Amino acid sequence: RDTAYMALAARRVETIDKTRDYLINARMHLLYAKTYQFTERDPKRARQEIGRAEEHINGAMSAADATTRKQLSEVTAELRKLESEAGSRDDSIKNGYSNINESLTRLIHNR
Repeated sequence: RDTAYMALAARRVETIDKTRDYLINARMHLLYAKTYQFTERDPKRARQEIGRAEEHINGAMSAADATTRKQLSEVTAELRKLESEAGSRDDSIKNGYSNINESLTRLIHNR
């Protein structure tokens, strides 16, 4: 019985670490996108990085629990909005990046 509990705990840790890795990479690509959009003024590369962030979020969803998947679905919707506005340097878009970054940071630290 103890061995079964240890095996279950090891699988949980592996899943948590895998989800956390995906979330960390998603956040990194989000920050790259923000840099391309606002510093480099390169909307094409910003869109590419947003796409990469979304790929990592999709990977996190595959390893996440139901509550986390719901939160990640909301983040994905926000990312898609940013992607459609990749040419804009409006303050509301900057706030969108900040909001997504905060959401991902909370998810990373709650894992």
